Amino acid sequence: KDAETKVTVNDQTITYGDKTPTFTVAYGDKVVNHVDLTNTDFTFDGSATIPTNVGTYQVALNDAAIQKIEGANPNYTFSASDFIGGTYTINPLATDPKDAETKVTVNNQAITYGDATPTFTVTYGDKVVNHVDLTNADFTFDGSATIPTNVGTYQVALNAAVIQRIETANPNYTFSASDFIAGAYTITQQALDPSVSDNEVAVNDAETTFGESAPDFTVTYGKTITNHVALNNSDFEFQDATGHWTNVIPVDAGTYNVRLSPAAQQLIKQANPDYVLYAYNFLPATYTVKPQSTDPSQATDDVTVNDVTITSGDKTPDFTVTYGSKLTHHVTLTNDDFVFTDANGRIVDGVPTAPGVYTVALKPEAQQRIMEANPDYALTSDNFKSGTFMITYVDDGGTTTDSGGDTSVVVPSNPNGGSGQAQGPTTTQVVDKGQGINNGNGGKDSGHKGGTNAGVTTGAAAKTTVTESANHVANVQGSHKNTNRLPQTNEKNSSDALIGLSLLTSLLALFGIKRRKHEDE
Repeated sequence: KDAETKVTVNDQTITYGDKTPTFTVAYGDKVVNHVDLTNTDFTFDGSATIPTNVGTYQVALNDAAIQKIEGANPNYTFSASDFIGGTYTINPLATDPKDAETKVTVNNQAITYGDATPTFTVTYGDKVVNHVDLTNADFTFDGSATIPTNVGTYQVALNAAVIQRIETANPNYTFSASDFIAGAYTITQQALDPSVSDNEVAVNDAETTFGESAPDFTVTYGKTITNHVALNNSDFEFQDATGHWTNVIPVDAGTYNVRLSPAAQQLIKQANPDYVLYAYNFLPATYTVKPQSTDPSQATDDVTVNDVTITSGDKTPDFTVTYGSKLTHHVTLTNDDFVFTDANGRIVDGVPTAPGVYTVALKPEAQQRIMEANPDYALTSDNFKSGTFMITYVDDGGTTTDSGGDTSVVVPSNPNGGSGQAQGPTTTQVVDKGQGINNGNGGKDSGHKGGTNAGVTTGAAAKTTVTESANHVANVQGSHKNTNRLPQTNEKNSSDALIGLSLLTSLLALFGIKRRKHEDE
């Protein structure tokens, strides 16, 4: 219990990295003879090696040093309790934020969407000598323990538990938050092969009929494109006739290219950020506006050649058509666009000049031009109606009115007819629709004999029997100055022989009418 006989090792404290101190002892007052000691005279937790790492160690005199002290102080018999140990404490060194050697840095990682998740690691500063085993579970991603799978850049940091493990494994330093540096985990977009249908966003073909409402345009997503967006017709563009793209939906008949607008494509890209979607991943389609069907029985859908009547010798008229109200696009037509057919069904070369009744129709090429100018309607040849071109004789003698069946026609009289009424034989002819003019000369009247039987017959919608009779009322207004003129030429008759020729010609014409009637029956 006598403190004056004690030899006590003095405590020592340093900070990690400081110079090793010189260890000493304190002698009790009765231990008057001191000995020289060095650090080799001490043990540290029983070891002769002086510690360098942070910790608290028991420091004691070794046996050799104790014997030296006992030998120098023979007046006392010392016991083990007279030699009291001390402590050697090494405190951790606080790290310097500027010292890269005390940093633990998470390594950056980058993959392409769809690749396997990488193994996350760290890089230790040189002073952080004790490393620990790590797994992906030791990291956080934007603060979450869940490893991201979608495209993006995420902050990767060590979680609190693993930081504690690293600090424990490296006790020589007092670490701060700044010693643990986060990394980045980047998942880049996967470029999609446009030749694979699963990687496409395809606009669907659509169609409507002119005059109907536009359809709702849609797209088909490939299986890879999992995030769909709501689209409406304003998200589509249409290529006009000039090749330009517009968001105005076409209304005229035709076939148009249709595609997603750039803004709509961007919406889909944003909804599917895991993939690189290029313009070629967005496929266009076809939008068809079909022509509206027409009803040839409706005048609104037809193109009708206008009827024309002239007198022989008049100037050739300009032939025209009347368009139905639906056909708003008209084309320029000339007489060359029309074809003329006579009573016998023969096509006349050019515009007829001989008296008669002709069917006038538009040539196929003219019809085609009108069809092309009005593509919104499905015009057929049935929509093009023919007209009638009538050329009458010059009326120098009088007018005979013929009533035949349902058709009333004006029959130019023989210019050489005399005054008075004539009774003659009745002739009947069956004609078809579109038959032309039949001119007969029933005979020449020199003033009071048989009247002229020159008949104009126009065919009705079906076969029509037109009766040409000498019972026609001949309102002859000619004068005797015409008595000596030929019925064929209206030229002056120079001999009575020509009168006989005229009568013969008339009889032959009448015979021809009867023969035709017989053949038709």
